Amino acid sequence: MIDLFFLMESKDKQRWALFDPQIVLDYENEIEFMIIDIEAGTMIDKYLGTKGHSAYVRPSIGIGDDRPTDGSIEVGYKVIW
Repeated sequence: MIDLFFLMESKDKQRWALFDPQIVLDYENEIEFMIIDIEAGTMIDKYLGTKGHSAYVRPSIGIGDDRPTDGSIEVGYKVIW
């Protein structure tokens, strides 16, 4: 598996964009595919009056004949202590 990601942050570090391509090369089972995730997120502390709270959306697509999924979308909320 080859998994790289590229992260861009806003100057105030309150928003981000993530590009995460993943390549899977399984020579034993002769399977090859790629999954691409793209995430956009923001800190929501100024709306909640808290620290460490963020929200994000992360759609992904599968590429290749052996892909395990056509795509997905994840919407999340994180708390970092």
